[in-house]
Amino acid sequence: MTCTKTNLVGSICFFACDQGYELVGATDSVCNEVNGAVDGTWTNQAPRCERKVCPEAPAAPTFGTR
Repeated sequence: MTCTKTNLVGSICFFACDQGYELVGATDSVCNEVNGAVDGTWTNQAPRCERKVCPEAPAAPTFGTR
């Protein structure tokens, strides 16, 4: 995660996952401002990274192994 202004108003945080993982959720979040004051919320919840996996391997051929 990298943020443009840490946790100051208008800061944008960008999320990414390591290789082999897929980001589930928003790729960024912005620190909100209401009437010139920080309201203590971000535009999106923190995402999560899920490991990418292949489906089950194909069945072995008749009279063979996989």
